[in-house]
Amino acid sequence: MIRSENHEQTTLERFTENGSSWRDPLPFFFIERYRQAFLDQFDAFIESLESNKPTQVNFEDGRKALILANVAYEALENRTTVEVKYN
Repeated sequence: MIRSENHEQTTLERFTENGSSWRDPLPFFFIERYRQAFLDQFDAFIESLESNKPTQVNFEDGRKALILANVAYEALENRTTVEVKYN
């Protein structure tokens, strides 16, 4: 498993008697938080066009991301685990 968290203003987590936790609100909007990643992806795309080489991210990557998103929605809706099948 790999996990990447958002950058936050602090690493503070708060817990109540019920055991729930919450963190500080994220400091920026989604586009601002991932601006550099979008710029890097765009640069890589332009580089692939100029060098006539395949892109690092391809159709299959997008298809798998969509399958994962659909499985996540299904699991949430049915409140159960769902096996991911890429074929």
